[in-house]
Amino acid sequence: MGFDREAFFAKAIAEARDEHGDVAPPWARYPEIPARSIGWRMGYGESWAEVWHEWLSRSPTDRAWRLDYLQRHAPAPRTWTATVMWALVPEFRLREALSDALPAELEAAGVIGDDVGLAAWERLYGASPPAAWASREEAPAHAVRYGTREFDFWARWCAKRRADGGLTRWLATVPPAPEPWRAVREAVESGTPVEPPSSHVYERAGVLLAAHGALPAPWALGEEAGSLREKFDEHDSYADAWSLWVRHRFDDAKTWNEYLQAQPHHPKAWAKAVTRLSRW
Repeated sequence: MGFDREAFFAKAIAEARDEHGDVAPPWARYPEIPARSIGWRMGYGESWAEVWHEWLSRSPTDRAWRLDYLQRHAPAPRTWTATVMWALVPEFRLREALSDALPAELEAAGVIGDDVGLAAWERLYGASPPAAWASREEAPAHAVRYGTREFDFWARWCAKRRADGGLTRWLATVPPAPEPWRAVREAVESGTPVEPPSSHVYERAGVLLAAHGALPAPWALGEEAGSLREKFDEHDSYADAWSLWVRHRFDDAKTWNEYLQAQPHHPKAWAKAVTRLSRW
C-alpha cells in the first residue's frame, strides 16, 4: 500500500489544531527554535512546519481572515518577516513586498515585533514553566550548548520573577536541583553568579545567564578577540559560548543594539566580530 498523503495530513492537522481550530505558526508553537535553524528541517520542528504549511494552504486566502489568524497567536520575531508576509498574502513576491508597506502594516497589526520570542515562550508555559533541570539527565553545559535559546528564555523569565517577587514562590513548586545544577539554582535565586562545579565554558555561561538573564560580552570579562574561533567543538572559549548565545538570543537590530549599549564599548580588536554578528 502506498503512502496516503491526504489521510496523513488530515490526521496530523486534526491532532495539531488548537481551541480555535488553528494550527499555530511555527514561531508561536516552538519559539525555542530560531528562524533559519536546522531545527525546522529535521525533528519535531520540521514535522510541525510541514503540517502548518499544509493547513495554511487549505485555509481561506482572504486577507482579513489571515490577519485575524496571525493576531490570535504570539507575534513573530523579525527574522520570520518573510514567512509572515507569505502567511498573510500567499501570492506575494518577496522583493516587491519588502519594498512596499507590508512590513509596516504587519508591525502595526502586532504580528511581528522586537524581542517577542520570550513572550511566545511565556504564553506556552504561563506562570509555571518547568525548571531548567527538570527531566534532564544532561549537565547544564549540555543544556546551554544544545538548547541555548530555551535556556535563555528560562533565565530571562527567572530574572523577571526575581524582580517582581514571584521567583521564590515558583522555586518552592519545582523539583530540587540535582548536584550538577546546584550553581545554576543558586545563581537563579540570588541573582549573583557562583563558582560552577566545573570549568566548562558552557557551564560558566549557564551560571551567568541564570544570574543575570544575559551574558556579559567577552571583552567585558577581559577576553581577547583571538579567543573567538566559532568552531563549536571541545576547545570552545567563553567567547565562543557568547557568540552562540548571541546567534540564538537576538532576532532584531534594536534589541541587539540595546544589549551592546549596555556593555562596555568593545575594543577595536573586537570590531570585526561585532560587525559580523550585527547581521540585521
